[in-house]
Amino acid sequence: MFRYMATIWTPDDCSQAEAEARISQRLQDKGNRYSPVLRRPGLCVFTADDRSSLARHLLKRQSGVVLGAIFERHDDLDDDSASPRAHFDDRRTDAILASRGRCLVSEYWGNYVAILMDDSSHSTFVLKDPTGTLPCFIASWRGVTIVFSCLQDCIDLKLLSFTVNWSYVVNRVASHGLDSGSNPLHEVSQVRRGECLELRDNRNVTHRYWLPTSFTERGNTIEDLEVAGRGLRACVHSVTRTLAADHGAILVRLSGGLDSSIVAGSLKGASTGASIAAYTYFNPNGQSDERRWARLSARHAGFRHIECVYDPCATSLTGAADMAACVEPPKSVASIVRGSMERQLCEQGSYTAVFSGDGGDSSFGSEATRQVVQDSLRLRGLSWSLVRLSSDVALRIDSLTWKILFGALSQRARGSRMNDLRARLIPEQSLAVSRIREMALRTADFPHPWFAGLRSVPWHVIRRLGSLMLTPEFYDPMSGPDASAPLAVAPLYSQPVVELALRIPLYVHFNEGTDRWLARKAFSADVPTPILRRLWKDRAPGSFEALAHANRALLRDVLLGGTLASSGLIDCATIEVIFKGELSKSSYFLGELFALFDLELWMRHFSVR
Repeated sequence: MFRYMATIWTPDDCSQAEAEARISQRLQDKGNRYSPVLRRPGLCVFTADDRSSLARHLLKRQSGVVLGAIFERHDDLDDDSASPRAHFDDRRTDAILASRGRCLVSEYWGNYVAILMDDSSHSTFVLKDPTGTLPCFIASWRGVTIVFSCLQDCIDLKLLSFTVNWSYVVNRVASHGLDSGSNPLHEVSQVRRGECLELRDNRNVTHRYWLPTSFTERGNTIEDLEVAGRGLRACVHSVTRTLAADHGAILVRLSGGLDSSIVAGSLKGASTGASIAAYTYFNPNGQSDERRWARLSARHAGFRHIECVYDPCATSLTGAADMAACVEPPKSVASIVRGSMERQLCEQGSYTAVFSGDGGDSSFGSEATRQVVQDSLRLRGLSWSLVRLSSDVALRIDSLTWKILFGALSQRARGSRMNDLRARLIPEQSLAVSRIREMALRTADFPHPWFAGLRSVPWHVIRRLGSLMLTPEFYDPMSGPDASAPLAVAPLYSQPVVELALRIPLYVHFNEGTDRWLARKAFSADVPTPILRRLWKDRAPGSFEALAHANRALLRDVLLGGTLASSGLIDCATIEVIFKGELSKSSYFLGELFALFDLELWMRHFSVR
């Protein structure tokens, strides 16, 4: 997989220069295929495995490098052609430096990290794009700032040690992983999506170049149904064609739902010449089956369809103990179940990318149905149409019209608070001990820098961002960093799509009281009619319970014999009771059980203070 590491130091400082030389030597001595991309006083950038669609793009005059994939933006909302790959000549390099990297966010898009050095201000800038998955972490050794993507590469240097931040552990246990305000490791910070870290005179200052709330402001909204639908289809087609162009063979993760079918339909018209196949995994003993819908979608797109068996009763999680050290706890179930399938399929078919519909539920407004009336109040004010809209929402979420309307009016009058959705975000019954459980998300602000200091919590935005607020997941924890692995591609999480979807008010996405109405209308030619009309999802009830039952001895031993239990953060008595009974009848959310399992295994890689 593509990796990078950069060192930033003060050239006049002899001790820092010695430390940097030692880091660079260690990095190239490890046999991990790292090679220098840019060398100049105060900055050295290395990359490894740039054979993929991610690469290095040098700016002129050794003033910096953009690592990853970066493309030019379309000016026309209706332009569905592929975006051209960015090239940085003298004029564009000057513009980037003059804006301190800001124009990369406004005039380009992609999956990248940029490192810039401005001689005029004696500053170095490290910028992460707004929605991509390539991570950007920061560490320090003897005064040298280390910018890196893969923690294992830092560990292999054998120069730094890493310790668990206990505040992060407590917050994660209390909030079911929703609180992202703390760094998991004391020695590692991250440049979050849309942020730029400025390093100057031994001081670090973070600038936020991209704020999702700005796209939902009244002056930026698109309310015309035809314009919104036409633009959404053109945007998704454009980014899908762009992202597919670098791959000769593509695998599509196809559930048969609306979002993955939209991506499949967009790939059908991409005309890249790539060999494309779709796959669906299913539980042969499950009570529901997605395959009939996935077959429809694959047939409509003209893709070969592969069906993979997933039997939770026969799936072992013992391999989770071998997951690589990561900055945050990786998801063992996804890595072992879905990851192993995709690794095997990609190896057999020489696929270099796995495309998915991830991000559709959030971008298209499905996860923000409760905020539809509030969004209408915010943009259109009071009107009789609110009653009808409240009725549509109540019908969709099985509530009462007056409750929906009163809740929206109340939040509009006093402002939205963390407590407005806390009960839905965090189940009342939890495996955290009571004193910890009471701490969860009790702050006034939502725990993410994008929303720091806002007088009202913008739930209408937060519920449309999905996993973008979390640390990017890029590397497969079940394989080493040198392993050749397919690139995970989610077109619906690309910057142009996310920005456009945010500009479209929720009541437009939810027109006629229909979940993802705009997406269904916009992509009517790309998705089979039965899937467009389908307003429910075939879940696989009992899969989590069956997986937990098959691995109950392992789960119990890890949880009750680990640091979380010995520190008194989790309710050991309740966990004992759960494993003694029938897991299918447990009143506790078993997803929390697996999340604690992942957290416990993750801590084993590091010292715990």
